[in-house]
Amino acid sequence: MPSKRAVQCPVCGTLVEQPAAYCRCGQSLLKEIVAGQVQPLPPPPRTITRPEQSNRDNYAVAGFVLGICSVGFPFLGPLSIPCGLVGLPLSIMGLKSRNRGLAVAGIVLSSICVVLIVLALCFVGVLLSVFKLADTPTFGR
Repeated sequence: MPSKRAVQCPVCGTLVEQPAAYCRCGQSLLKEIVAGQVQPLPPPPRTITRPEQSNRDNYAVAGFVLGICSVGFPFLGPLSIPCGLVGLPLSIMGLKSRNRGLAVAGIVLSSICVVLIVLALCFVGVLLSVFKLADTPTFGR
């Protein structure tokens, strides 16, 4: 039975059994003869891949931007209300993304807007009821 030969990698020094063409570090263990000289083969090309951006990252950014628009720009007037109402669920969906900080900031800003909307509606309701009571004639005069 033929014995397997171990070859030492010239780069990292790891002992690799002979049928392997490359070491774990990527160094070629095969040699080719070029013009009478023995030269090692070049290492295999390494591909660098960018991590995929998920939709949740986009949700976090969109929720943050809408939260800023809803609270930071009061001159938008009625346009800030839908910004806050849409920004809150988008920020919540973006919580499991790499941009978690933006999602949390979007939740805070959109929540402030929603609370201000509820308070404004309550204030308008109270004012309408007060003015409606002031306009009604009193009995006994």
